[in-house]
Amino acid sequence: MPTVEGGSSALLQVVSASGQVGREVRQAAAIAFKNITKNYWEPMGRTAPAACVPDASKPPLRDQLFQVLLVETDKSVRDLLAESVNQIARCDYPSKWPKLLPEILAMVQSGDPLRMHNALLALRQVAKRLEYKEKGPGRLPLEQIVAEALPLAQALTRQLLDSQNYALEAALIMKLCLKVLWSCTQFSLPDVTHDQAMLDHLGGWLELIGRIVAMPLPEASEAGANPPGQPTEVEQRNAWPWWKLKKWALQLLSRWFHRYGMRQYTDDESQPFAAVFSSTYAPKLLEPVLGMLALRPRGQFCTERVTHLCLVFVESAVQMGSTYTLLKPHVPTLLQEVVFPLLCISDSDVELFESDPLDFVRKQNDPMEDFVDPKMSAMELLESVMKYRKKDNLDRFLGFIVEALNEYVATPPAQRNPRKKEGILVALSCLAVLLKKQRKYAAQLEPLLVTHVFPEFQSPAGFLRSRAASMALHFDDIGCGGLWLNGGVYFEWKGEVNEGGEFAGCVAQWCCLMRSQLSFLHHHP
Repeated sequence: MPTVEGGSSALLQVVSASGQVGREVRQAAAIAFKNITKNYWEPMGRTAPAACVPDASKPPLRDQLFQVLLVETDKSVRDLLAESVNQIARCDYPSKWPKLLPEILAMVQSGDPLRMHNALLALRQVAKRLEYKEKGPGRLPLEQIVAEALPLAQALTRQLLDSQNYALEAALIMKLCLKVLWSCTQFSLPDVTHDQAMLDHLGGWLELIGRIVAMPLPEASEAGANPPGQPTEVEQRNAWPWWKLKKWALQLLSRWFHRYGMRQYTDDESQPFAAVFSSTYAPKLLEPVLGMLALRPRGQFCTERVTHLCLVFVESAVQMGSTYTLLKPHVPTLLQEVVFPLLCISDSDVELFESDPLDFVRKQNDPMEDFVDPKMSAMELLESVMKYRKKDNLDRFLGFIVEALNEYVATPPAQRNPRKKEGILVALSCLAVLLKKQRKYAAQLEPLLVTHVFPEFQSPAGFLRSRAASMALHFDDIGCGGLWLNGGVYFEWKGEVNEGGEFAGCVAQWCCLMRSQLSFLHHHP
C-alpha cells in the first residue's frame, strides 16, 4: 500500500467520507494510514527505501492529511489522524514541512471551533514530538512554537475566559492550549535571563491558570449555574472537559513550582522566573489551590487527579517561606481534614482487596501510583510538613493521632471503624523515621505498638491486619533486636493462601516475619 500510487491518498479519502462510509471502516482506514506514516514514511530498521512512500507523494499527502484532520468530528478517528501528524513531523518538520506551523496558526484564528480545536490538536502533536529535545539546534523548532504559537494560545484562552464561554468546546480548546504550553515548558522554560517580555508572558499564563483553578464547577442539580451539565457518575466526571481543564492547569502549576519556582533548586537561566514566582504568583495561587482541597471536606466532588496535583503544589509551598507564612494557620486543618482522610483506605481499595488481592498487592507496590494516587501525595505532604516545619506541627498532629487511637479503643468492637484505624497506622508509618530519632517519642513507641498495633494482627478486617503487618516493618528495629520474636508475636502461617482478601494480608505478614527473623539474627549472631 505505501508504494501503490494513490493508495495512501485513497485511505484518507475513505476517512473523510463520514456520510458515506461506516465508522468502523473509517477507523480502519485511519489506522492503516497511521501505520504507513509510522513504518513506511522514511527508511528505518529493516524497512528498505523501495518499500517507503515515494518522496514525490509526500507533499500532497501532508496537505491532504491536515485538511482531513481539520474537519474530523469523531474523536477516535481524529486522534488517529493527529498521531499521523506526529509521525510525519518526526521526519519532516520543519525542514520539509515549513508551512505546517503557519497553517495551524491561521486555523487557530479562523473562528470556527472545530477547526480551531483540531488545529491545536495538530500543534500539540508537533510540540509533543519536540518537547524532549535538549537546548541547542534541535530545540529551535520548539522555540519557534514558543515565540509564535504560545502568545496566540494565551490570547485565545484569555478571550474564552473573559467572554465566560461555558460551552464544552471552550473547555476543550483551552485544555489543548495548556497541553501545548506543557509540551513547550515541561523540561525547560524559555530563556528569561534578559527577556522581560517573555517573563511577562509566563506571568500572563500564571494569571490565567489561577483563574481556571479558581473557577467553580457546580453540580448538575444547581439550576442556572455555569458551566452547566456536570455528570453525576464518577467516571464521567473524571472525563468531563472542565475537570480535565483544571487538571492540566494544576499539572502545569505544580510542575512550574517544583522545577522552576524555588530559587534553591532551579538553574541560573530560570532564576528571574523563580524570583517573580516565589514573591508574586505562588502566594496568590495558594488560595485557589486550597479552595480546591476544601471541596471534599465540605462533601463536594473533586477528581482524584486534581486532588493529587493540589497536594503536590502544597508540598512545594511548605518548603518556601513566602507561601508557608500564608499556609501556616491552615496546616492543622489541612492535615486533619484533607490529608488524613486520604490516608484511610478507600472504598475502591477495600473492594479490590476483597475481590482481587493480587491486583491490590500490585497496586500497593507500583511506583507509578506515586504520580497519580492522592494517597501517595498526601503521604509525601505529611512527610514534608514534618521534615521542614516539624516545630510548628508535629506535636499537634501526634495529639490528633493519639486522640483518634484512644477513641478507637474506647469504642465497642462491633462499632469500631477499621478504615480510620488503618489510616492512623499509615500516618504513623510515614513518621516512623522521625519518631525513632526523637528521644521523647522513641521511648513511647514500644508501648504504642503493643497496645494499638499488635491487637490488629487478629482484626476481622483483612486490610487492617495487612496494614498492621506493614507497619511492623517500619518499627522492627526499636528496643532490643528482634522485638517481634522476643515479644512472642508470631503470625499464623498455614502454608497456604486463603481465598479473597487473605492473600494480601499474608503477603504483608510473611514479609514482616522474614524481616523480624533477619533483625533477630543480626542482633543475636
